[in-house]
Amino acid sequence: MFSSREEALALLDKWKSEGSLVTALFGCEVRFSVTGKFLLVSSDAVYLVSDAGESAGTVFLPFVRAVAFEYVDAREASGPHRKSVQSQIICGLRISFRREDVPEEVFLYERVAQSVSDSS
Repeated sequence: MFSSREEALALLDKWKSEGSLVTALFGCEVRFSVTGKFLLVSSDAVYLVSDAGESAGTVFLPFVRAVAFEYVDAREASGPHRKSVQSQIICGLRISFRREDVPEEVFLYERVAQSVSDSS
């Protein structure tokens, strides 16, 4: 489902205020991801701080250059992977950016909180 800039910003702000664990998936040919929490959410920029301990880093997203937004809800997943998706992801937001000739996008998704007993 396509979203407006305002709806996307409201979702990112909600994730920040709730301290949600979010994974950002980047790339087309070569993919990589970063998991962390939002440090800053504004109409100009979004900063995600990695939760990787000593190797923690910050990801900058130029929100002001974002041109399209698509919201997805894990409850709408279908097929054989539905249970797996719903056990790991609450919802997601695909953001497309304007960049000369090369389309660029990031898929952000809110992770299901793992209880202490789940991680042992």
